[in-house]
Amino acid sequence: MDSQYKDNIRILSDYIKELSTRYIVDVAYISGKDDFHVFEEILPFKYKVINPRKQLDKICDFLYECSESYDWYVKIRPEVKLLEQLDFEGLCPNSINARARVYNGPLSVKNGSAVGGEGYLSYVHAIHYSAELKDIILDDVLYIFHRNVVEKGGFEPITDEERGHREWYINSFWNQHEWFHTGLWKSRKIPLNLVGFHVDFTHSARRCRSANVNLPPCPHPDSECPRFRIY
Repeated sequence: MDSQYKDNIRILSDYIKELSTRYIVDVAYISGKDDFHVFEEILPFKYKVINPRKQLDKICDFLYECSESYDWYVKIRPEVKLLEQLDFEGLCPNSINARARVYNGPLSVKNGSAVGGEGYLSYVHAIHYSAELKDIILDDVLYIFHRNVVEKGGFEPITDEERGHREWYINSFWNQHEWFHTGLWKSRKIPLNLVGFHVDFTHSARRCRSANVNLPPCPHPDSECPRFRIY
């Protein structure tokens, strides 16, 4: 993993130390190659896994093979810079808890959008108000889930049949982006819970800060919005 993200990992390490005063916290580092040395001096890893598969495959494979069970699981990429501590108290134990990548619904959530905020994705306008939920695609760089979701099969190993759902991909087939994650979870009957995380996504010397969902709401429905775009 790229050493440019060491500052993010230092911040993560500080938050984990604080969480460790209240919880037992173990860290798994899952990478496509043996590059654990990049961050190991900053953050000790209980699990070090080399898995060259796509990102959701990595998580599913790890949880299937891990013999220990935890109350909560946090998936976070090293590009994510936490701007405040993660709060587990208000999360849904039966859902995937994450920001939105696309949202068309009634909720208003501070820091609930992964796009549209300050930074290189400020031009993306994929959040719209609707009195009823019409569409939701969850962000995939940071999400939290309870062991209930694991026990319900939300992270069973991905089958070839599931990988073949072309409607779960966008832009390029086989890349497990946000649409693939949401498609898989919906097919496995796992609820999606929109929450806010105050973070910066720092990617290749660029950054994108969380934005608010429907605060204030866009005055246009998505089908008529002149600014609407998801990429």
